[in-house]
Formats: sequence, structure tokens, C-alpha cells
Amino acid sequence: MAATRPAPTRADLDAWFTALIVGVRTSDEADKWASQWFDTAVDDDVVRWALGLLHDLDRHDDDQVRRWRAEYRTRCGMPETP
Repeated sequence: MAATRPAPTRADLDAWFTALIVGVRTSDEADKWASQWFDTAVDDDVVRWALGLLHDLDRHDDDQVRRWRAEYRTRCGMPETP
């Protein structure tokens, strides 16, 4: 029986948004990473919402990613930082 890996955390998603904004990750990498959990049950609605944003990310620009990170942090109750 294969072991199941834990779903990504809110911190994981915040790190991905930030990595995209600062340019250490590409939209293709984010899409591939997020797609691992696209058809998996994720209990956290905010994480599931963010995974959906990162999946097929190549259709959006950097400003959109910044807005998504800001909204993500609001939904998580996190402060927005530049």
C-alpha cells in the first residue's frame, strides 16, 4: 500500500506565491507542483483555492500573482508584506 503524502500547508502556498513574485520559481514549476494535489482531497478550503490559482498559472502576469498572494494572505489572516 502506497503511503500518502501530506497536503500542502498554508505556509507552503505562501512560499510558492512569494517564490514566483521574487523570481526563484517559474509558473511552469508552480503549475506542476500544484497539479499533484489537484485531484486530491484537501481539507483546507483556502489551500484548495490557492492550489487552483497556481494550477495553469502561465496564463497570468506578475501583478496578478501579487494580487492573489495579497488575497491569499487576507483569507489566511496573515499580514501582507511587500
